Amino acid sequence: MRLSFNEIEGTALKAARGAGFSWGLAEEAGFAARWLAERGFDWLPPLLAACDAHLSGENANITMDGTRVSPAAGSRSLCPIQIGAWIADRRDLADGLILTSLRAPLLLLPFLDLLSAHCGTIALSLRPAGSDASASFRICRGDLWAEPLPASCVVDEALALIEQAPARLERGNVVRLARPAPTDPALADRLKGLEIRTYVPASHHSRVAGAGAGLSDND
Repeated sequence: MRLSFNEIEGTALKAARGAGFSWGLAEEAGFAARWLAERGFDWLPPLLAACDAHLSGENANITMDGTRVSPAAGSRSLCPIQIGAWIADRRDLADGLILTSLRAPLLLLPFLDLLSAHCGTIALSLRPAGSDASASFRICRGDLWAEPLPASCVVDEALALIEQAPARLERGNVVRLARPAPTDPALADRLKGLEIRTYVPASHHSRVAGAGAGLSDND
């Protein structure tokens, strides 16, 4: 199946709401999913990973020591949507940031793009937990340069190093798509399951109050 960019954004927003994100963060999730889709990334696996982690409560709190951000006691990982929105609002990256145990780190890229409007070119280095693999990115105002991405950087936890790049990114190597790539039906069904959690089931009280067709049939 193939969704439009608007459908990707709307579906991701509803799924994030179904996973328990606030309206504001759900909108950020929709933005991030669309941003990734526009650049040819498979947005569904990282979004589902972030939603599943949020549902389980594994990424509720953070602690900060200087420039190092880590999950607080009782939390297993950092949420890329929560952290991404926080980073984008900072508008300052003079000292850089180190994020430990960042879940689904690919979702961080759209927020670094927002930050680049204030900080210039941003460099991101990822090292998945328990792996020798790594990935590097540079991003500036919509342009993205990316190394081949290890599968473990999509949904697993990773150590992320974020800093201002010493040189401006002149041109990225990631091309924006005119239309989204096809969506995996099985993963889309999982996303739909989260979206359904936002629906309020009909009740006798809601029908009497006037919701839906009420108690009459005028056909």
